[in-house]
Amino acid sequence: MATPEHNAQVALIGWAKVNRINGRPIADYMPAIPNGGKRNRFEAYRLKQAGVIPGVSDLFLAYPVGPYHGMWLELKARGGRLTDLQRNWLELMRSVGYHAVCCEGFDEARLAIERYLALSGRVYLNGSH
Repeated sequence: MATPEHNAQVALIGWAKVNRINGRPIADYMPAIPNGGKRNRFEAYRLKQAGVIPGVSDLFLAYPVGPYHGMWLELKARGGRLTDLQRNWLELMRSVGYHAVCCEGFDEARLAIERYLALSGRVYLNGSH
């Protein structure tokens, strides 16, 4: 069953597929991290053994801009709240040179990405080069 947070992320990825960084879709640089969701104990244990870290953000924009190595984005539905683990992850990523934000909904997340990309004069959106 789709949640408002899931729907916002699907919309953001759709937007990222048609908007470009230097001729390539933003989505090519922005994998989702499927960290959330309910899992049984055995599956949670297996994932943790394989390196899943609770609290890691939903999306990573693997495109360095300005002083940042990339952008971590935690996406929440309107009124959603960060967990302590999510807050700690964002703070850790900021401490090592990443732009790391929490956004509510599609519009706020899209704007955060656009502002991040605008930090570099060599980045062009919407298919420009």
